[in-house]
Amino acid sequence: DKEALNEALFGGQGIPDQCQSLLPNHVGFNEDLSAYPYDPEEARRLITEAGAEGAEFVFMGAAARWSKQEELMEIVGNYWEAVGLKVKLDVVPFQEWLDRVFTQPGPRPDVYFVGASIRTFDGGSLRNYLLSPENPTARTSSMTDPEMDRLFKEAEVVFDPEERDAAFEKVVARLCAGAHFVHL
Repeated sequence: DKEALNEALFGGQGIPDQCQSLLPNHVGFNEDLSAYPYDPEEARRLITEAGAEGAEFVFMGAAARWSKQEELMEIVGNYWEAVGLKVKLDVVPFQEWLDRVFTQPGPRPDVYFVGASIRTFDGGSLRNYLLSPENPTARTSSMTDPEMDRLFKEAEVVFDPEERDAAFEKVVARLCAGAHFVHL
């Protein structure tokens, strides 16, 4: 429930994501997307359909790194618990978070909190957070999606502003459709 989160934690001053990490002034923002609706009943149905009732996972975040992160993690964890999942919060020092997400050999945490800052105002920056098949340790998503990789590679070499915007809109639509992230 992004609206409730925004009101409770940020006094209504936040801008809940619309199924993407980009804002309207970013290259690649896809105005056709909207946030997944807050629908606990549908979430329960999907979890049951997937045979995942009672599934346990670790939700890791870095201590005191991003604004209201620990509170957000606790509330989101409670939302997931309410629909039948079992969540273990794991808040660690930032350097440990970096090591476990990027450099530690072996599997990464099941789910982790990350705050993405798109300083270039360009969808190409998403590759740094999401997909980097050439450098697997830079990949923050354990999901693999060859079509996503193809769309990224195509979009990255487009320099005409309108064409680049359209190319990254496709990337963002694919990320939303694949539910690669829980956008807050």
